[in-house]
Formats: sequence, C-alpha cells, structure tokens
Amino acid sequence: METYRPTTYEEPVYEVDGIIHFGVDNIPGAAPHTTSIAYAASVFPHIKSIADHGADEAARRNPYLRRGLTSYKGILTHEETALIQQRERTTAEELLGLPAK
Repeated sequence: METYRPTTYEEPVYEVDGIIHFGVDNIPGAAPHTTSIAYAASVFPHIKSIADHGADEAARRNPYLRRGLTSYKGILTHEETALIQQRERTTAEELLGLPAK
C-alpha cells in the first residue's frame, strides 16, 4: 500500500519494485448502468427475504445478513467495530438464539 497511487484509464498501470500496480479509482462508475443491474441483482434476494420473513428471521436464515449487522437491538455485534472502538460485543448468532459458529 505504501507504493499505491491513483491512476487513470489513459495510464492505468505503473511499476514499483517489480510490482505492477493498477490504481484506477471507481471502476464500477465506468459502467454505471451495468453496475446498477448487477448490484440490484445481488441485493434483491436479501431485500425480498427481509420483506418475506422480517429482519430477525431473515438474519437467522442468512449468515451474510448477520455478518452485515453492526448492532442488533442496541447491542454491538460487529467484530471489527468492537475492536476499533475497544468495546465488548455479543455475536449476532447469540442474540438471535442460534448456535455459536
């Protein structure tokens, strides 16, 4: 990361210490229509699950949704956030009444 710098599509790569770097920022922005379709396709099943089952049950059924929780009913659940904030956390599995992973 020390040798990273942003680049452009005109000059997308550069080499430092024998390592090829590609630093073009916001690649999805280069194809916004396609990116929006792909994003919607990947997110829609999760939205539908929440609509069909409610947030609690959708999170019980889907580890991806649980992993995305930062807090649940006011209790910190996200491991990285707890580490950064130096706070205690409770796993989403525990709060949702699921077996520990």
